[in-house]
Amino acid sequence: MSLSRFPFLISARFGLLCALAMLSALAPMVANAGNATPDAPLHAPNATHDRPDGLDSPGLPARLVVRLKPGHEGGASGGPGRRPTDRPLSPQALSALSGAAGWPLDYIRPLSDGAHVLAASHAGAPLAHELAAALRRHASVERAEPDQPMVPQLGPDAQELTRLWNLKPVVSGSVGTDFEAAWLRATGRANVIVAVLDTGVLAHPDLVGQGGSVSPPTGALASVGYDFISDCRIRGSCPSGTAVRQSGAAPTPGALDRGDWISEEDQAYPVFSGCRRKTSSWHGTHVAGIVAALADAQGVVGAAWGVRLLPVRVLGKCGGYMSDVAEALRWAAGVHPSIANPTPARVLNVSLGSQLGCSATMQSAIDAARAAGAVVVAAAGNASGDAARSSVAGCEGVIAVAASTRAGDLAGYSNRSTTHVALSAPGGDGRSFGSQVLSTMNTGTTAHDPSGWRHAERSGTSFAAPHVAAAAALLLSRDPSLRPEAVRSALTAPGAVTAFAPAGTCGTTGACGSGILHAARSLAMADGRLSAQADTLDFGHPAFGERRVRRIEATNPGLGSVQLGLVRVVESAGPAGASSLPTPPGTDVPGFAIVQDGCAGRTLAPAALCAVDVAFVAGTAPGVSRASLVFGAAPDEVPLLAVALLASVGSNLAAPPDRRLLPALAPGEAVSVDLEFTNAAEASQVVQALRVRGTGSASVTADGCSNAELAPRQSCTVTLRVGPPSPTIVLASAQLAGTGAGYQIQVSANTGGIDDVPYTVTFSGWATLSDGSNTGAVADTSGDPALPAGRGGGCTVLAGEGPGDATLALLALGLLAWRSVRRAQAKP
Repeated sequence: MSLSRFPFLISARFGLLCALAMLSALAPMVANAGNATPDAPLHAPNATHDRPDGLDSPGLPARLVVRLKPGHEGGASGGPGRRPTDRPLSPQALSALSGAAGWPLDYIRPLSDGAHVLAASHAGAPLAHELAAALRRHASVERAEPDQPMVPQLGPDAQELTRLWNLKPVVSGSVGTDFEAAWLRATGRANVIVAVLDTGVLAHPDLVGQGGSVSPPTGALASVGYDFISDCRIRGSCPSGTAVRQSGAAPTPGALDRGDWISEEDQAYPVFSGCRRKTSSWHGTHVAGIVAALADAQGVVGAAWGVRLLPVRVLGKCGGYMSDVAEALRWAAGVHPSIANPTPARVLNVSLGSQLGCSATMQSAIDAARAAGAVVVAAAGNASGDAARSSVAGCEGVIAVAASTRAGDLAGYSNRSTTHVALSAPGGDGRSFGSQVLSTMNTGTTAHDPSGWRHAERSGTSFAAPHVAAAAALLLSRDPSLRPEAVRSALTAPGAVTAFAPAGTCGTTGACGSGILHAARSLAMADGRLSAQADTLDFGHPAFGERRVRRIEATNPGLGSVQLGLVRVVESAGPAGASSLPTPPGTDVPGFAIVQDGCAGRTLAPAALCAVDVAFVAGTAPGVSRASLVFGAAPDEVPLLAVALLASVGSNLAAPPDRRLLPALAPGEAVSVDLEFTNAAEASQVVQALRVRGTGSASVTADGCSNAELAPRQSCTVTLRVGPPSPTIVLASAQLAGTGAGYQIQVSANTGGIDDVPYTVTFSGWATLSDGSNTGAVADTSGDPALPAGRGGGCTVLAGEGPGDATLALLALGLLAWRSVRRAQAKP
């Protein structure tokens, strides 16, 4: 099979190669950097250490996540063709892996994706990279990677204060997130759950209510949660001197924070010898308070105080491991294969990480959570470096959050990235009184003090992320149907954020995301959006002087009403549009014009729609004409929707109609198609370019056009064999869709003349299941010649451009199908 025919397979393989290349690039640094290596785990700082912490110690011992190829698990076999997910490796397999690594390995536990966690006895975390590299060279190993130490992403503490500037409007010298205005639209619904994957949670009165508890859950808690820490020493449920073979701990209901302090006595044992002394951070409780502290509490109030919290404990003494976080992500989203979660979360906040980059294990868990509809929000990290090298922030599909100061610029400790940071939110500057984030805390230095409830200011990207998680929860409270991509768009759109100061770090580097979170604007953006049945109105190839009309329907998909203002045609100098010169509506000029406007000034109720008819009158000069149809919001005319307008005038060739439907075909079936191009010019022309592309399979079986010289009105013929893509992909897509899979082929030709416009014909087809069922939305064909009869769906594709959004959607469907097949093969 040629990978060039399946770009989504190339993309997936390229992403894997990039991940492996990143790990390979880090290996020399691990070997040579000593205790200052970024591979060292970060630890929660003491109040006396005014710096991002953990860059000076190796931290937890080395652990590995290893996945074997099918048939190599030994005694853990799950049956023919099936991969075990709940049985340990056989002693023979473990011995073979120890030999391949050149280091004694102890077995910890299996993971839900078929991998296994191993411990490297008496080895520090930096050695894990070398051991993983050795294991990857073994014939039985499919995947081997370090089990990355994870730590809270917090910064230094400061004094306590009582003002929640971070939730207030933007004023001079104080850039808050304006949750106060957002609460006029939404305060959060109790059925929207936010999971806080952290050190656990305490029964702070602001979270559980006066006299409340974690178990049974009261107040803002939706559940007692779960503890996924797999080492009882890190969990704090067994002595620090427990041997690694006796340290395994199974996931347990209950996410009470047992404390994460490290004492001098702890440091005397190998497991904590690389960990810095510190008192308990109560990190998870502080994060939980930012999200959902109760509105009737005596202290602080959460940014989304009406939602409920799902506490998940993944960090303990000296931090935790990546594999535990990955398992917790699956459980929190309700997709863990063996541990049921009756209250799955729609938003997952992970204010933790490492500087080792995104692992395959973590990415797999994030993909599973997002497929279930969960929004994953992660702290960018506190190493003053590149967030792309941080986990979880460096993973795909995550909303990574950098920390902004009260003044509205990047906090000095915060990671940044032009590619992986989505936006910024208040994290505090770590030094100025009154400029950090106030939330729920406890006075206990080891175990918590049952009467020591208080509030404290802290700084870090850990505390920036829950602001964004809370805003996502408010969006989902308004519209539970929003997918993760839509939530991200509503949070990060240019009109939904506070812009950075042009002269600041963020304004000059572009490394802090789209702006600073503005909760009220995000909700307004989500409530006021519109959708259309197509991103582009394609007027095809009108003849000189011809007039064509197209209709676009705008729909309100939200929960609230949308008040529309003006609808305008805006000229575009290019595909993205470079100017904004409105064309007067109702006039027939050589170009685009609105001829019937059923949208301007209307108020659209939820699910209501309106229609606008746009005309294009071709001029006398050849070329491609582009414009945009913009729907504004009343009264400020902020754009709610923009639809591209496209027409190609004066091609020297013609082959109408521009869009054609193929008969429904079974997977593997193909049909022969004759396509006739005619010279529409007044002089003879030579056909110099013929291009075939698309998401289906196509081959030219006869080419009578390339290099052919055509007299005026003379024609040439191209014969193609067209069908769906490979049967494997089509069948997998069909199973996902429940009916079938659509595909397209575009054929473009031109004469290569100075003013010639390529003429493109789009064939749209549908691959059916064995029972012949199929569905599809037929493309807008108003003003076009009749299409040939046939079953299936058609899509509009931009002439002379790359595949349109419909094609991209099909590619995405193919990618999901491919992943579905891979996962199906991996399941027992």
